[in-house]
Amino acid sequence: MKTRREILKDAYIRKTHIAVLLGVPRSTANRLYQIADEIDNEQLGAWRVEPQKVRMKTLLRVAGIDYKFLERQIYEEH
Repeated sequence: MKTRREILKDAYIRKTHIAVLLGVPRSTANRLYQIADEIDNEQLGAWRVEPQKVRMKTLLRVAGIDYKFLERQIYEEH
C-alpha cells in the first residue's frame, strides 16, 4: 500500500487511495470518487486518460481541500 506522500504525488487517484490520502472511511471515499468521476467524465469525455481513476485536482476540488494545505499537513506528520 502506498503512503500518503506517494499518493499525493500521483496525478490520478483510485478509490482505495482516496481513503488513505484523506483519512476518511471507504463510504466517504466512494462518494467523493463518484462525484469526481462525474466531473471528469463531463469535462474530459472521450479524452479521459485513466477510466478507473480520477484526477487529483478534481478530487481535491470536490473535497474542498487546498493541495498546498494537504501537502503541508502530510509532510508535518513525520
